[in-house]
Amino acid sequence: MATKDNLPSTAWQEGKSGNPNGRPKGTGRPVSSLRKTLKKLRTLEDKSLENIENSVNGKEVDKEVLSSSKWVVQQVVSVQKACVAEELAVHGIRSDNAEDVQEEKEEEPVTRFSLQMLPSPKDLQ
Repeated sequence: MATKDNLPSTAWQEGKSGNPNGRPKGTGRPVSSLRKTLKKLRTLEDKSLENIENSVNGKEVDKEVLSSSKWVVQQVVSVQKACVAEELAVHGIRSDNAEDVQEEKEEEPVTRFSLQMLPSPKDLQ
């Protein structure tokens, strides 16, 4: 085992960073393709919400434009959920809610229906 006295010259020097220049500018965190898609959808979201608001307020909005606007808003929601799920899976993080639901299921099984037949009036006599 190496001690302070016999460390090679390439070893870390005490009090100095191993990467003094840090991460190169512009590299940032890696971004998944879902996050890139979400970012593009978010650029369309404001206009889409404006179109939907105009329609609700009684202003004339083309049916195709309104349909596309609704689609954009729905996709933002679903892609956001997919991004969160992907990141949780990649980073191995479990949400507290999932843990609570799991515990509830284990604690109390609920009987939804029974295959037993009720007694007929003749059986009751």
